[in-house]
Amino acid sequence: MTEALKTHALTANLPESIIFDAGVLYKNFTDPTDPGTVLGATRGGSEFALNAEIREVEVDGAPGPVKGLKRYTRIAPTMTINLLSLTKDNLLLAIPGSAEEAGKTNFTDYDVITGGQITDESYFDNLALVARTGSGKPVIFVIENALADGNLSLSFADQDEANPSITFQAHFDPADLESAEDLFENLPFKIYYPKKAAVPDPPDQGGGGDEGGGGEG
Repeated sequence: MTEALKTHALTANLPESIIFDAGVLYKNFTDPTDPGTVLGATRGGSEFALNAEIREVEVDGAPGPVKGLKRYTRIAPTMTINLLSLTKDNLLLAIPGSAEEAGKTNFTDYDVITGGQITDESYFDNLALVARTGSGKPVIFVIENALADGNLSLSFADQDEANPSITFQAHFDPADLESAEDLFENLPFKIYYPKKAAVPDPPDQGGGGDEGGGGEG
């Protein structure tokens, strides 16, 4: 039977499909029981972007876009975070190729962050943003083989706090590309979306008493 037209889309399950708040950022996320390292507080939220480029194959005589004639040519997922917690480790993440060394002479109470060339060790396994739905279930966005874009910019002003916007880029693993039949089969991102809760079976409405009547004593 065809469902009648509706005048609104409000349903009892609507909260399960709404993603709330700024979420929490984790470095090297594994799973909900081993989520990795929390990066710290943000202000201004975060943004996940797929950054896909799609080529439309042009055909002489076609009056417009044709189904089946589009394909990905580039996918470069990013996650942009507005970081408030500027720890030493977060600054090291924000500057690819950077390293730390112990302070000398009059800086023995400091660690010194220095710059260097980007190496394989500059990348980290992944960056995950864990948000939640209205039902309280987490939704997890992950970019893999992450590396900051290196354009760290810090602003300092009275009655304000440093709150840089840092963009992390996902990268393909060359080992995956080497073994892939389709270069777009192992994209460097994942989205973990919670399954809907199973609807319980309705209670048994059948009668449960003795069928035979009790005799008189």
